Amino acid sequence: MKRVAIILVLMVVFLTLTLPAIAHALPVWDNSQYREWAQKWHRIAHIERRILVRHTKALGLPKPRKVPTVAAYTIWVQPPTPPPEPGEPPNLPDPPYKLTDWKRYGADNKRVALRFRVRIDELHHRLTHPGGSSNGVRWMPLARYLKWPRSALPMLAKVIMRESSGRTMATSSANCRGLTQLHPGWFSGTWAIRGKHHAFNAYDPEANLRAALGIWLDQHRSFLPAWSLTAW
Repeated sequence: MKRVAIILVLMVVFLTLTLPAIAHALPVWDNSQYREWAQKWHRIAHIERRILVRHTKALGLPKPRKVPTVAAYTIWVQPPTPPPEPGEPPNLPDPPYKLTDWKRYGADNKRVALRFRVRIDELHHRLTHPGGSSNGVRWMPLARYLKWPRSALPMLAKVIMRESSGRTMATSSANCRGLTQLHPGWFSGTWAIRGKHHAFNAYDPEANLRAALGIWLDQHRSFLPAWSLTAW
């Protein structure tokens, strides 16, 4: 009985030590049910990164990290070749196959996408609430974000300084409003923010500069006649 007990104990110890090593050496990721979910978060992460790049470019900041690729979560596995029967030629090895850890791939893409989203909100607040003294130059990062041409930025800074001294809540006696002193007859209706339509608010710096860009383009890329007093 003692000999049987010793053998059983040795077998338990052997299995305890070898099974984890075997499982680690031969991964058996079977999580294909996560594939669609992982690919969805990969697409979202790419979209969020493009939006974040636009913000970092406007502020002159380094580009964000890359989105995780599926190659980093995929391995090629060579199945073991069984030994041949006595008198038979050696068995040809089976072709290798891919195993992808879709669960971890999706989780990492989701984490990256959510971090991008938080960073976008931080930088967007920084664009629309710049610090410093009241002047036109501090609004140039927001103008770059709204795709004002680089060549027009020096004149735009002068227009903002002349019209409102860089104050978003500036209002003239003629009821012109905001950074570029938009006249009520120049705008109406709603405008879109991230796919949602809002009532136009000329005191909102993003709405004001976006509307001013439309006026500037309608005037054939000129600040005349809408801002004729600022055409030095």
